[in-house]
Amino acid sequence: MRLARSANGVIAIEHYVIERPDLVLLDLTMHNMQGMDVLIKLREIDGQARIVIATADVQRTTRAMVAYHGAAGFISKTIYRTRCSERCKHSSVGRN
Repeated sequence: MRLARSANGVIAIEHYVIERPDLVLLDLTMHNMQGMDVLIKLREIDGQARIVIATADVQRTTRAMVAYHGAAGFISKTIYRTRCSERCKHSSVGRN
């Protein structure tokens, strides 16, 4: 599995285009460009992109918005590490 790490939203998009990681773990609060905007842009670039949102914002409306915009999963930053790993693996099932 290839993963990429980026310092802000603009760089995240650039990294995705260059590296095409198998999975993107995306925070909604980012510098230069909010995570929701990054999610939308990445889905425009690659409709098959596997994007999991990791955020402290656990409101139902936020979950609904990221699902609507094509996120493969949603992780609360307060969950245990093993659950994070499980959800990331589940989101990448079927991806070559």
